[in-house]
Amino acid sequence: MKVLGYIRVSSKTQIKGYSLNNQRSKIKDYCKYMDYELLDVYEDRGISGMSVDKRNGYKEMLDYLINKNIDGVVVYSLSRLGRRMSDVIGLLDVLKKNKLEFANVELSELRLIN
Repeated sequence: MKVLGYIRVSSKTQIKGYSLNNQRSKIKDYCKYMDYELLDVYEDRGISGMSVDKRNGYKEMLDYLINKNIDGVVVYSLSRLGRRMSDVIGLLDVLKKNKLEFANVELSELRLIN
């Protein structure tokens, strides 16, 4: 399965803290474990999740998902997709409409623990 990753931090200080690298690493590990082919990881550095309009990485990922031969998207956490539920649901609706898969690494990790 061919997938894209998406990562985001909302402030300049989080770029090193909660870190894009940590999210990227978790997504890569998850894809390796699931035997997914991770084609690319799109990112938004220090950009609030309150507005999709300002997130170029998100918009590029969405364009690729709709217009290319891809099977789905992997994120570390739903909170990285956005802070407004309508934005998160909007992306999930686009994925469903295009018959694309969605994986949330954070939830998968919780299931593996239990």
